[in-house]
Amino acid sequence: MRRLKNRKGIFIVLFGLLFMVLMAASAMAIDMSRIWTMRNELQTAADAGALAGAVQMNPPHQRGGPGGQRVIDSVTWMAKRNFALYDTVHVESVHPGVWDDAAQTFTDVVNWNNATAVQVTVSHTTNKLIMGALGIATPTIKARATAWANAPVDNSNCMKPWTMPYTVLMDLVNRRRVADGTLTGDPDSFENLTRDFTDYDRQLLGQMSEPERTFTLKMGSGQGLTDPVPGSTMPGNFQAVQLPRHWSAEGTVWPDGTPSPGGGAQEYRSAIEGTQCFPLGVGDILDVKPGDMVGPTLQAVEKENPGDLNYICASIASNGDCMNDGGTAGVDIKTAFHQCLSGCNGATTVTVRMIGSFTLSKMYKTQGNAQQGETWDKAQIVGIFKPLASTGPVGAGPTTIQKIILVR
Repeated sequence: MRRLKNRKGIFIVLFGLLFMVLMAASAMAIDMSRIWTMRNELQTAADAGALAGAVQMNPPHQRGGPGGQRVIDSVTWMAKRNFALYDTVHVESVHPGVWDDAAQTFTDVVNWNNATAVQVTVSHTTNKLIMGALGIATPTIKARATAWANAPVDNSNCMKPWTMPYTVLMDLVNRRRVADGTLTGDPDSFENLTRDFTDYDRQLLGQMSEPERTFTLKMGSGQGLTDPVPGSTMPGNFQAVQLPRHWSAEGTVWPDGTPSPGGGAQEYRSAIEGTQCFPLGVGDILDVKPGDMVGPTLQAVEKENPGDLNYICASIASNGDCMNDGGTAGVDIKTAFHQCLSGCNGATTVTVRMIGSFTLSKMYKTQGNAQQGETWDKAQIVGIFKPLASTGPVGAGPTTIQKIILVR
């Protein structure tokens, strides 16, 4: 068999074949890179839209307006402010639903009033790819995001020793649940005042008006459950706690890297003023300081000198109003909601059931004059529980009972 000895020109043939293969591989690499970039940009648009929609789901009693239209409009507006390969994204769907955090599942609901989360799907057709120029059908890329409108707050990185009986919060919620027929038994029973704070309670608190979320509390002796009923005019001891925590929820004993402020009244006052703050979470164990701590609390709350940097109220008016730096009444305060492990008097230990915040409206510096119909006690406070605050659960600002987060 004769063999061809002249191979001139074979390189051109091989180059032509390899060139087509290399071009196809290069085109595929470029297209895949652009698809990956588009997928990431679409995810950003979906995340932004879902968070914007979840914001509009608060307060829960409005749930985004009739038919959730305010949620849909916000999702669409925010999602389209983000581009995918310089093109406007398409919002395919906005679904109301219920997020089960334990099971990590989202379940669609029809009625926006029953929704606790929003799921958003966005898409874009990849019409700027090389494969399209070659006659190959280009795919439609999609991204989905789910935002939870009332996730619980479990910890805070900066907490002052302001904490109150868990039963005070539960008393207000129980009253509302009695009104809507969802609570059985005596609302002031130990079982109902110390039951778990459910997702429905969280929704309900968001639906409650400010007067319904308003409580009064005083420094003084009291057993918490029966002396008198929590939520009444003077439900007992404000219960000054000592920070840092004695035990963490994981069983770690103090110290946890923070210096001890000591156990005296001056240290307690300094902690309230904000010269030092401490981490705190649900399940932590705290020591309750003996005594009412009325004097140190009042001294720490009100600004004493023009140059003071650490205080809560810029001034306390004669009617008890806690005036902020803007000249209006009301200052947001972080708080832990605690439950007594044994007795609620004197030096004892308590466990943190929730982390939240309230607006301090009033704190009375003097005893009310009973002959003039003034029923308040010295250092009695009036506050409004806050189900949601804009500054989030960490840092120096107020924390919340619920927060808005991306869950998927």
